[in-house]
Amino acid sequence: AITVSWFQKRWVEFWRGESDRVGAPFVSHPALEREGRCPCLFRPWAQPLMEIRSYFGEKVALYFAWLGFYGVALFVPSLVAGANYAYITVEDIAPESQGFHPTLYVMAVFLVIWSAAYKEEWDREQQICAVKWGTLGLEDAEPDRPQFVGDEKEKRRISPITNQKETYFPPEKRAQRQRFGLCVVFVFIVLLLGCVSFIFFMENLLAEVSWGSTVCSLMQSILIQVMSAIYAVVSTTLNDYENYRTETQYEDNLILKKFLFEMFNNYSAIVFTASLKGNVMSHGCSSGNNNCLADMKELLMSIF
Repeated sequence: AITVSWFQKRWVEFWRGESDRVGAPFVSHPALEREGRCPCLFRPWAQPLMEIRSYFGEKVALYFAWLGFYGVALFVPSLVAGANYAYITVEDIAPESQGFHPTLYVMAVFLVIWSAAYKEEWDREQQICAVKWGTLGLEDAEPDRPQFVGDEKEKRRISPITNQKETYFPPEKRAQRQRFGLCVVFVFIVLLLGCVSFIFFMENLLAEVSWGSTVCSLMQSILIQVMSAIYAVVSTTLNDYENYRTETQYEDNLILKKFLFEMFNNYSAIVFTASLKGNVMSHGCSSGNNNCLADMKELLMSIF
């Protein structure tokens, strides 16, 4: 029987479990086949994914399948980044004072290529999960959400496909609500960019103060957390208002709303510091020229 202690031994305390019982980092790994064993190298990322799926369901199991796949995929960039850092250290290269070095460009190009390859491999892995767990094409027969309500004028109508009565909500009315939701998202993005600009304006005024840059970096970090918490409530409310039929449609549109805002929320200050700060702000970067790597490092430490 699958119990909490069973998961404790074979998942949390992976070193206690047998190599043929701890599972594998991802679904397509040979260790999940009959009589398969997980190699020692992958044991820290091993997960009993089939048992997780049986106990928690496909949605939770897919998350951990992605987590294990991502952890293993990070092997290569971590090795390349480590080698790059070792080279910079041995050669005594200081990007903060010398500006961008060719090794940084090489690392950036490598990460772009790795990201594209990772995305393709995860698409393949996701299809394997769907086939093995029997969820391929599940959305076509997905039932209505309990929260889905019909139109006030015509709550139910005859389906042109099944010829049975079904709850009905006009697509054009949902489209109107979606346009309203996009306007709200746009207003939040403009408000966020205004707050980020104000903090950079304050940093420019406090340029002569030793602690000014640090305080403004902390303010950016606090702004991200506060705006993210407020927007989470707003995006959920907007999604409920748009009244989606299935859980998949509901989650897809909620993810889209959050992505649009969080993209600006998490990265606008970073992009401004990396691309515009040295040219736009009168005091420039803390290093005294257009090289803002030191400012980037301080900002990233404050945010993450």
